[in-house]
Amino acid sequence: MQIKLKSYSELVQMGKEAIDAALAPSRAKSQRKKAELELAKMEETCASLEHKITEACSVKEINFDKVLDAVDEFELADRRRVQMEELLAQLFPTEPKA
Repeated sequence: MQIKLKSYSELVQMGKEAIDAALAPSRAKSQRKKAELELAKMEETCASLEHKITEACSVKEINFDKVLDAVDEFELADRRRVQMEELLAQLFPTEPKA
């Protein structure tokens, strides 16, 4: 692929808004990838917290306060994960997930 540059006079006439508009698709793609990475981190956190709950329930002497705290922590993380999925779907409705 060979790049076709615009002349300097065309670029100067375009103005900042036109240049920003030309860069918008790549910025949107970048932000989508950033959001997907954040969602993956949230999913990993939820999985870790599930494991923490399982461990807390599998000891000989169960500390119920510890289990309930872990459940609360998981529910908060899971609610944020769901909110992030909804946010991602609303901000990037027509773009395929990659």
